[in-house]
Formats: sequence, structure tokens, C-alpha cells
Amino acid sequence: PIYTATTSGITVSHNQGSGTLVEGAVYQYRFAFVDAAGQESVPSAALSVTVPTGNGLPDNEIQLANLPTAPGQYSQVRIYRTDANGSEFFQLATVATGSTYDDDGSVVGGPTLDDGVLNGNYSYMLTYQHAGDPETKPSILVGPQNIVDGRIHLTNLPTPPVPPATGGFPAYDTIRIYRNTATDQNSFYLVDSISPGQDYTDSKTDAEISNLAIVGNQQV
Repeated sequence: PIYTATTSGITVSHNQGSGTLVEGAVYQYRFAFVDAAGQESVPSAALSVTVPTGNGLPDNEIQLANLPTAPGQYSQVRIYRTDANGSEFFQLATVATGSTYDDDGSVVGGPTLDDGVLNGNYSYMLTYQHAGDPETKPSILVGPQNIVDGRIHLTNLPTPPVPPATGGFPAYDTIRIYRNTATDQNSFYLVDSISPGQDYTDSKTDAEISNLAIVGNQQV
């Protein structure tokens, strides 16, 4: 499935005397759902908020209520905001979906928003791995999924089998995810490694995964 955060339903209120935000300044917010692996959904469009005129002091707070909700695969939403009248988005906080966040301006200079998206026809292969042992052969293809300006959320991934008491294969504890590129449907590159039972949101660009000169990148 493909999920995108939205600003629909968010309510905005202002408090004077309880923060450091500047009167008359415009602050923009964007939101992204976060999965168990820490990967983000496609971020929302910008929500623009102007701090109203009051006592003329930079002592204001913006309260964001009814933050976006998401399907069960996501339980958190990450909030990004610009500086006063700025255009670059910096991370403020990660909170529960549907909750309220009070932005008093105390958080500044967090990581910047990654708004990269995928465009193309993608399929996946999976392998199991245990440190020090050979990786399994890849699975049959999962997909294809055609996507336009989005990210792909992988759910219900198979879990490694439990080895018999007599042995025969390792106790695999890692799932490796491989994906083709939009321009080469037959070459699959490592996207990431996750623990069994996790979902995964794929936001890696083709250039990121296919450059084998980057340490850690590999082809299936």
C-alpha cells in the first residue's frame, strides 16, 4: 500500500506569553507517518500558519490539534516546521497520530525533511540472513507496484522458518529487502535489512541503492 500524510482536519490555535514564536511571522508545517523501522511515509503538503498580532513580543505558541491519523501500520506522526518566514523544513517532534502538539519554538535546527519520492514500476525480492552464515536464495517476486510520486509500504512480510532441533539451517534473524530500478526491471539491489515482524516504508531512490561504489550497497 501507499500512504500519504494530510493536513486535513488539523486545527490551529495560538497562545501568547508561553513561547518564543514571532508575531506576524509565517511558519509552515509538514507531517509524515513513521513506521516501526523509522521510515517515513510521503510527507503532507505544507500547512501555513501566521502568528497573529498581540503584544508585539516574540512570546507566542502554536498549538496543532487533531494531527493526522493513519492505518494500524503507523502509530506515530513526525512534525516538521520552517523557521519564521523560511522555506526549509526542520524536524520538531515525533508524536502519536491524532494527538496534539504545542510548538513553543524551543526546538530549532532538527534534521531536515526528506521529501524524495519514487516513480516507476517496482518489484521486490526478499532473503533471510543470520550473521556469519550464507544468505538464503531470494524469494519469488513481490509486486509489481506502479507508483507515481509516492513511497511503498511493505506489510505482512514472511517470517523466517524456525530451524529443527537437529539443525539443517541457521536461526535467521534478519530479512533483507531488494528492489529493482525504474529503468532496469531485472536487476535487484539491497534497499534495507529489517527484523522479522516489521513493516517497512521504502523511500530509497534508484540512485541511492544502485551505486555499488557506496559501502553496504549490493546486488542480489
